[in-house]
Amino acid sequence: MVVHKIKGPTKLFGSSVITVGAFDGIHLAHQAILKRVKSESHKLGSPAVLLTFDPHPTALLNPPIGLLTPIEEKITILRNLDLTQNVVILEFTRELAKLEPEEFVRLYLVESLGARLVVEGQDHTFGFNAQGSVALLKELSRKYNFELEILPPVFAGTKEIKSGRIRELIKKGEIKKANEMLGREYTLYGTVVEGDKLGRKLGFPTANIKPERDKLLPPDGVYLVRTKLASEVLYGLLYIGSRPTLGTTERRVELNIFDFDGNLYGENLLIEFITKIRSDMKFERLNELKKQMGIDKAIAVKLLQKITEEVFNA
Repeated sequence: MVVHKIKGPTKLFGSSVITVGAFDGIHLAHQAILKRVKSESHKLGSPAVLLTFDPHPTALLNPPIGLLTPIEEKITILRNLDLTQNVVILEFTRELAKLEPEEFVRLYLVESLGARLVVEGQDHTFGFNAQGSVALLKELSRKYNFELEILPPVFAGTKEIKSGRIRELIKKGEIKKANEMLGREYTLYGTVVEGDKLGRKLGFPTANIKPERDKLLPPDGVYLVRTKLASEVLYGLLYIGSRPTLGTTERRVELNIFDFDGNLYGENLLIEFITKIRSDMKFERLNELKKQMGIDKAIAVKLLQKITEEVFNA
């Protein structure tokens, strides 16, 4: 997968199969569009392209929302899932936000990316104040001579899958329901930074994680998670909270990997949320916290055994 970062109209392709959007979450509906783009690109012999934005448009135009997939996490997931050949990241500015819908299509889809086929969902909007609709895009496809395919919505049960709906589930800590709509585990991409090493003193060494800016974190608590280091799959517990037992207020993200004592400083990790173990708690003494951490690990190990048995027996 090739990543192209542009600040304005830039001729990249003479012909391509394209989808455009923020694609926050890379959920099942996004995946359906990207898979369609990729399959059609093979048939037509034109590159598959996702045109997306950084920063997320709402971060610039409105009070910031928590993002399911900030840009580096988005790139990592797209690469891991092998969903596209090319990602074009267009810098989103106030000037770009003022661009009329037709100008956006002409400058970027047609002149920059050589649109041969555009694939979108039914609720796709574009251009100034999101005035561009699917109906307008159909008119512009005829004017600028490219094909247009609109895919139907995707549902999880009776609920249409949308990024906003998944954000609400994450805010409530409903990880399993969110994962059903994502078609994968909810993730956190971050860098391991130095901490105060309290976890090591308690017998549970932790890696302090610095998430990307604007990342939407689940509610404070302890979560069973999975990550990879090189090609090795590792499991552990992720703590999110302000460590009330210590009387601190800064929200921290700390990862304890089971049976691991290596040096992770500077590593970028993609951490997958499997399920929530418990909410954050305040303890009167550190030894009570240490005891609870042991209980958390025992619960997590049992859950992993159950998950392994279910997969084996499926």
